[in-house]
Amino acid sequence: MTGSGSVGKEVIIVEPSRPRRPSPHADLTPLIDALGGFEVESPDERAAATAQVLLRAAREGSGDPAALIGLADRIGIETLAALWRDAARESTAGGLWAMYLLRHWIRTAPVEVVELWTRGERMGGPDVVVAGVDARANADAMSAVGDAVLATALVGDFGVALDRAAAVFRVLARGRRARGEFDGGGLAWANEQTAAALAEAARRWRAGQLG
Repeated sequence: MTGSGSVGKEVIIVEPSRPRRPSPHADLTPLIDALGGFEVESPDERAAATAQVLLRAAREGSGDPAALIGLADRIGIETLAALWRDAARESTAGGLWAMYLLRHWIRTAPVEVVELWTRGERMGGPDVVVAGVDARANADAMSAVGDAVLATALVGDFGVALDRAAAVFRVLARGRRARGEFDGGGLAWANEQTAAALAEAARRWRAGQLG
């Protein structure tokens, strides 16, 4: 699984006049301003700051959790990519990026995701249970999991959300390999690496060491 398109690192907030955006208030600027703003210089600092703004908005009630779950739908996955894609994978921003990208993948390629899940879950294992996908893994069930993972991250236990996302990525990676994707550096490998990073981020979160 990869990001959607090539995104320049300097694109931070999409201008309200951009035609593709359905809402003039769909970016992170109101949240940042409401929470006192921040001053950052490096992309890493910007990624960390915006990730914390998002979590604070969800947990302190200054942002609608349902709207924040669907944030990528409103501002574009490219905008979140510009903020978080290059963040350390084992970080709050990196974890959020993986979870938003997982939800985006499920929603934009439901047939592929269901096929991969169906193949991967046949191998069993605890990941199938941890991921929490309905026994009938159709597009709606997978979409519900994408939403639930982000909901847990935003207003629940961030570590649980990271573990659950990691489990989904591992099962999907097994599904890729089950259909013959054995290349050493391909998408199956990328999904496995994402799962490993999410699991490590969960460990760090519980240890109070996640940046």
